[in-house]
Formats: sequence, structure tokens, C-alpha cells
Amino acid sequence: MDLKKYREALNQLPEGVKAAEVYAAEGESFSVRIREGEIETYSVANAFGLSLRADCGKMGYAYTETEDDPDRLRKLAMENAACVESKDDQELYPGAEQYPDAPAVDERLKRASAAQKIALAKELERRMLAHDSRIRKLQTCALSTGTNRSAILNSLGLDLSQTSGMAMAYCMPIAEVDGTVKNGQGWRAASCLEELDLDGIVKDAAEDLFSQFGAQPVETGEYKILLKNSAMCDLLDSFESMFSADAAQKGLSLLAGREGETVASPLVTIVDDPMAKNALCRSAFDDEGVPGEATTVVEKGVLKSLLHNLKTARKAGCRTTGNASKAGAASPVGVAASNFFICPGEGTRDELLEQMGEGLYITGVSGLHAGCNPVSGSFSLLARGFLVEGGRMIRPVEQITLSGLFLDLLQKVERVGGDFAFDMPGGSTFGSPSLLIGKLPSFIFKPMS
Repeated sequence: MDLKKYREALNQLPEGVKAAEVYAAEGESFSVRIREGEIETYSVANAFGLSLRADCGKMGYAYTETEDDPDRLRKLAMENAACVESKDDQELYPGAEQYPDAPAVDERLKRASAAQKIALAKELERRMLAHDSRIRKLQTCALSTGTNRSAILNSLGLDLSQTSGMAMAYCMPIAEVDGTVKNGQGWRAASCLEELDLDGIVKDAAEDLFSQFGAQPVETGEYKILLKNSAMCDLLDSFESMFSADAAQKGLSLLAGREGETVASPLVTIVDDPMAKNALCRSAFDDEGVPGEATTVVEKGVLKSLLHNLKTARKAGCRTTGNASKAGAASPVGVAASNFFICPGEGTRDELLEQMGEGLYITGVSGLHAGCNPVSGSFSLLARGFLVEGGRMIRPVEQITLSGLFLDLLQKVERVGGDFAFDMPGGSTFGSPSLLIGKLPSFIFKPMS
């Protein structure tokens, strides 16, 4: 990605262009799926995109997927700006004096060959099948790697770039017990192949698989709930937009104008930190070039700040939180969380189960896309887990629907566990410990006959 000619063009803007910005992104990806020791699918891809924003009184955009002529791209942006009817109050960022150290791609990941990646995926399948004789096959066994580089430069002096990269492995074993077929799943992500914990994937997948056999619904009613950390990460992902200032300013968030109000239990603190120490995805700056720094969104139950980019911050009369985000080089600037997480408390799973006494331990939820409404804050999700009596898991449960309001759930948190973990639902990073929650409605799910 050679941007020299774009740097030169930004220093020679024509009349009518107040300022201009170039945003470029490129990436390489590899993926392989294994079935019965052979390659089922295999993919290697490269992508490049570059967009130009030109401030001509109104903001004009142009995009290319090749290293195009800067003058042609700039002229196209100027033409597009002339077609804009509404006033666009976006602005370009001149840069800051200091930035965090940009993350780097692990050299071992760069050196890893396709043959090594395929061999590791085959080894994961082998270990999964050898783990338990009841596992006859795998629905999925896959490994993928990816590296990405982004750069932002503008005529105001901004010139930044950063890279990221990771490896991920995933498997979904299938077993049949007494005529009942179930599948489980396990995954790990790491900065390189050498740090992928295959045994951890196998253990998690087997535990998830065999914990489902013998599961039955529970009676309709309200139950105390222990929500597993990974399940809470899924909910954070689904309701992330509630904390977006962009959504709030468009009337699409229940948190609009509620800064300073209590919105959660005093045990709950929520932080967004693009440079979070234990997160695999780390960013030294957002997609407007603002330095990455931690933002306390909720502190001991009180809403302290929504997530802002430059545009929403100006509307709100506050400073940006560095949460400008582009879904891709061709996309407009929006607002999104980086590493969004609930801070851990203390206590193991067993200690939280003992405190709960009676209730449900929810280990997984599904139907998130259709079952969560971030505008109304409501959710109704297919859930599974365990019935808990006397502080112990008695039997697995399934075919139940967990229903409620997301803010009610946060307000009913009675204990925050110490088993913090990051998860990556939807490709973004969310983190949470397990949460002990007061009674929420839980109804029997009746499948269609």
C-alpha cells in the first residue's frame, strides 16, 4: 500500500477544496475447513480499498479498489460534493500530539505457511475425534488467519497507520447418545498459530456438547439467573448500539439524554477501551485519527458517557470518545465500540451458583438477530443451560425462552463474577464475567410439531 502520490496530492489541493482526507485499508485472509482428514474448502483472499473525503463546503466522497489516480479521485469527490443537498457538518481531524504505541502483527503469524495452517486444522480434527468415542464426526472444523492494515492521512497534517492480525480455530463436534443427536462448539483466537490452544478448543467443545444430553424444558415462571460470561458477551454485542451517541441523536436509543442517571446495578461498570491489554483487537486510533483511549461508559451503575465520533460530539457539546468507525473503506464514518466490556468482580462459577441457590444457569442464547431489539431494549431468546437447586447444577435444560428488557437485566445484577473473558461475536470484541441476575421471565419454548 504505497500512498506517496496521495500524500503529494493532499499538499496541492485545488481551489474550492478546503481540506481532504484519504482512508486506505488492505487485508489478507486465509481459511480452510477440514472434513475426515481432507480439505473441504480452502480460500486465500486479498482486499484493498481507498476512499477520499473532500471538504468543499459540503463533504464529497470517492472510492476506489485500485491505487487510482489521486487527481481523478479528487475530482470525483468534488463532483459528488456538488450533489449533496443537505448541510454536512462533518470535519477532518488534524491529529494529536501523542498516540498509544500501535499494535503490530506477530512475526510468527507472518511466517506461517499455508501447509502449517492446514496441518494444524487437521490436527484439531484428529484431537477432537480422539477425545471421546461417542464423537463420530465434526459438523465443522476450520482454521483462519487474517492481517489488516489501515492508514489515514489528510491535508491538515494527519498521517497514521496501524496493523493487526490473528489466527482463529473452531470446531463443532456431533455425538449421538441413546438416539439423541447434539452438537457442541469450541473456539480460540490468538496472535499466531503457536499460541492457539487446540486442547482448550477440544475441551470446551466436548463440554458444550455432552452437557446438552438429557436436557428438558422447565416450568414457566420467573427464575434467578446466572448468565455465563460468553452469553453476556452475545447480549452486549446485540445491544451495543444503545450506547452509541449516533443512535441516541437519531432517537434510536433509550439512553438518549440520560448521562448522569442510574441505568444499571451499582455493581456494573462498563468500559470501552481500544487498547485493552488482554484483547486481541487493539487500535491506537479510531477511523477519524483520534487517539485510542479508554472510556468509562457506565460507572457503578451510572451512565457517564455515550460513545462519540467527532460529529456526534460536536452536536452534544462534548469531546469525542474516539469511537469513529468505518465498516470498510467505502463506508461513511459512524460510531461503534472497540473493546466493550463489563469489568470483572470476584467469585468463581461455583461460588455464584451457591449464592444463587435456586434458578437457572444460562450457558448459551441463540436467535439474537431476530430476538433482540436495541431500540426498545427488549429481548426474547432461545436459551439453554442448567437447572440449579441447592447451589448445584441438577440437570441440563433446553427449549426455554429467556425474555426481558436489557436495562432491567443490568439493573437486576446481584453479583459480578471474576471469570472475565473476551469473546468475538460478530467479529467485534466484547468482554464480560458471569453475572448473577435477579428474576427474569423464562418461558417454555414450544417447537412446531
